[in-house]
Amino acid sequence: GSTDRSTAATIKSRYSGSFDSLQGQAQSKLGALVGQAQGEYAAKKASGETVNPAYFYQKYSGAASSVEAKTDAAFNSLYKSMTSELKANGLSTSAADEYKAQYEATKEGLRNELMSKVTGG
Repeated sequence: GSTDRSTAATIKSRYSGSFDSLQGQAQSKLGALVGQAQGEYAAKKASGETVNPAYFYQKYSGAASSVEAKTDAAFNSLYKSMTSELKANGLSTSAADEYKAQYEATKEGLRNELMSKVTGG
């Protein structure tokens, strides 16, 4: 009947695919930026131009931020609906918080990787 309460596990399984694909999206977009940055860096070096790390940092940090902003918006709406569903079933929101922590960690790692590759050549 409609009075059946969902368990944290069933709710989690419904959302996990969406969270995974969002995370994958962030990874591929930021990964593409890493490649772009490395390509530009190599091209400048090859042509004997001086590479300005600050320019690179700003350009690609800005690009990374806009990728993140788009992914964050999608993530946050998923996160909101998952937490409200958990609350509606009298469950702890820790399952949603796990996703949030994982997502933030993935993003942080990708950004650090991007920046070290951009400025480290």
